[in-house]
Amino acid sequence: MVMVVYHNLLFCQVHQHSAACNASANIILHRYETNVQETGSNVCLLLKEFSQVKCIKFHGSEVLTKSNMTVLPKFAMLSHLDVGIVSGEVLLGLLQKTPVLTILDFKGISEFNEELLNSAVVPDCLTSSLQVVKFGTVHGSENELRLAKFFMENGVVLERTSFSLYGKSTVIEEFKEKLYSFKKGVSFAILEFKEKMY
Repeated sequence: MVMVVYHNLLFCQVHQHSAACNASANIILHRYETNVQETGSNVCLLLKEFSQVKCIKFHGSEVLTKSNMTVLPKFAMLSHLDVGIVSGEVLLGLLQKTPVLTILDFKGISEFNEELLNSAVVPDCLTSSLQVVKFGTVHGSENELRLAKFFMENGVVLERTSFSLYGKSTVIEEFKEKLYSFKKGVSFAILEFKEKMY
């Protein structure tokens, strides 16, 4: 385990498991101050050090911005990406940098611009390698639906999409109905649901 402190802005615990064919990194960020821009820049420097790993578990990705995405290298060997809460812009940016990604696991979407998907270039991993997408905390919002539809329409080799649904039963049922309507004729992926209704 490596612990890193950048200018008292962030505390980072990094667990790197390395075997030549199965290197991975587990990165957990704790912000001490509110300078998100500088923290995001420092996180990019850290991520560059792990550009050859096969698996990254990265909690604290909410400090990343679209401008941070442009300086990140391609993660040419990354097959499993697990991020916490992330913006739609950063999520698509990460997908553009991971051409052989097979598993994407994220806890939630913090913000999402609908027009982002209309202008987005479909990441290579969606057309060639992405098999599993796991949506963490889903409340049935239109943004979550749009993102799910994007994966289902563009995930050529997508095998499974799972959702952890939280909310009122009527909202969850409506969300599921809409997902099934997207699936018809578009995707052969299995849809899985874990529900916690209130």
